[in-house]
Amino acid sequence: MARVTELPVTRDHAAVSSGAGHRSGALLLTKAQLLQRAFNDLPGADGPGCARTAYPGLEAGTFRSTLIVMPTGQRSPPRTSDIEHVIVVLEGAFSFMVDDVEYRIEQLDQLFVPVGAVWSYQNAALAQSSFLAIVGP
Repeated sequence: MARVTELPVTRDHAAVSSGAGHRSGALLLTKAQLLQRAFNDLPGADGPGCARTAYPGLEAGTFRSTLIVMPTGQRSPPRTSDIEHVIVVLEGAFSFMVDDVEYRIEQLDQLFVPVGAVWSYQNAALAQSSFLAIVGP
């Protein structure tokens, strides 16, 4: 029978991602732990219409994950990507603008945003939407 190992709940990625003491190197971050890590100070989040919440996920040697939850009608400001992003929509829909090309992505659709791209996104659904961003190096 498999043994379930709980990780410490913390906003510090290092404590969750260390893998220390885990012989297999596997890491577990439960839903309850993820939800306790919420923060709202994303780039441009203080501007009107730019509300969104980030939940830092696991961090490995070459990538990390973050859950982004966005209320209806909200958007992110444009910015230049300094790391690669793989976006996986979990619920709802988003309109991503990447280097002046619009992509509408819905549940389980994926989008790659390369380094150097100018990008932004907005909730394109009539309800809350969320995506998992997997970023690295």
